[in-house]
Amino acid sequence: MMYKLSLLLRKIKSRKRLQAVTATFAEDRAWIAAHIQRPEPGSEDNLLIIRLDDIGDYVLFRNMLPYYSAMYPHRKLFLLGNVTWKGLFEAVDAIHDITPIWVDKKQYFKDPAYRQALWQRLADLGFTEVIAPSVSRNVLLDDLCVMAAGAVNNTGVGQLYEVPGLLALSRGLYTSLVNIPRNIYEFECNRLAAEIITGKLVDIKKPYLPKLSSGQQPPSIGLFIGANAVSRRWSNEGWKGLAAMLRRQYPAHAILILGGPDDTDSAAAILEGFTGDGQVVSRAGTLALPDTISLIQQLDLLVSNNSMAYHVGMASGIPTVIITSGENPYRFTTFSADLFPDVRVVYPERFKAHWQAYTERQQFKFEPVKADIQGIPAATVMAAAREVFR
Repeated sequence: MMYKLSLLLRKIKSRKRLQAVTATFAEDRAWIAAHIQRPEPGSEDNLLIIRLDDIGDYVLFRNMLPYYSAMYPHRKLFLLGNVTWKGLFEAVDAIHDITPIWVDKKQYFKDPAYRQALWQRLADLGFTEVIAPSVSRNVLLDDLCVMAAGAVNNTGVGQLYEVPGLLALSRGLYTSLVNIPRNIYEFECNRLAAEIITGKLVDIKKPYLPKLSSGQQPPSIGLFIGANAVSRRWSNEGWKGLAAMLRRQYPAHAILILGGPDDTDSAAAILEGFTGDGQVVSRAGTLALPDTISLIQQLDLLVSNNSMAYHVGMASGIPTVIITSGENPYRFTTFSADLFPDVRVVYPERFKAHWQAYTERQQFKFEPVKADIQGIPAATVMAAAREVFR
């Protein structure tokens, strides 16, 4: 009953959100048409790549940058990026001949003056071409920035909005749409898009992230408790039970609780059962992004919610266990076991039963709720951990 009620409330919110997004898009499109000042055409041939999604999405995209850069050696490349992964870009990707333009998405959505200034800046740069390769574009962000840039040629990945009703809003904005299969691993989406757009073979099979530091952490197991949605967060009790099992199984290893500033209260709750135990400690909310990534790359084992951390772990070759509600499984948690032999995924029971009822990948759809992931037993996660950390 609670599951059906949760889905009903979600559908109501989704309809209201679609109405609000449609109205906002119309207002902002009209503002761009009325107020953006276009420079006179010049001799510069500037190309803009838009990638404004989250940290984990960037980890699955960043290996494509050399291919785009090599395809356009005589053009000046700009990358419109999410400021949350600025530290990662500067640590490992600033070597490419690409000029970043950073966007604070929170400020963009709450401050009209901020986004209007950004739109004008994009127009002033006089782009001749824009590429928007994200597989889940935000019409109020990616698409409005494409519109503001005012390029002659605009290429996007088509028909992959999470809300199909949004497709009509930017119809006609893109001069070229790249259609790739739905429900495939996001790294493969990015690889196929880069291959089609550049017309060159992209011969890389999985994400790779170089080490950010040459340091060496003492024997450690990381538990990344953060996630950007309630339905993606395992329970504090689950984490506490897992930490106790890991502590008994691997007494020589420190257990590190990891997460962002919003995870400090949960970390404190998890640590309540380990008072005086110096081997179980919290680093949640204390590290900048490059430091968090560097620490993950030095772990012996990572256990993570569906968050950026597991993408970092996989791309760094760290034995990784992913705890997920089952949201977008083909896109995020279905990958070749041959490519990732030391990765395991733990799903809720309701998801597994639902998954077995489908035979056609393209039609699969699952709506997770908080109770799904919170019902996963700690013993199930521990069993997965033993498989990859021997």
